[in-house]
Amino acid sequence: FDLITENRDEKAKELSSNYLPMLFQLRKAYRMMNEKVQVEKIDKKIDAIGIFSGKTKKVQMLKTKY
Repeated sequence: FDLITENRDEKAKELSSNYLPMLFQLRKAYRMMNEKVQVEKIDKKIDAIGIFSGKTKKVQMLKTKY
């Protein structure tokens, strides 16, 4: 995921949000298994992609649903 947020290309910013649905599903699975450390790691990646793609508010809202 670092490769996603390290690239400053405009196309990379647009495409980075494509990873969010998978990350939200992964976050949900870790929460169900009570894997708090893994949830925190996923949250950091989700937040980084949210900032990078300019979708911070939407990402934060979605995190409350997952």
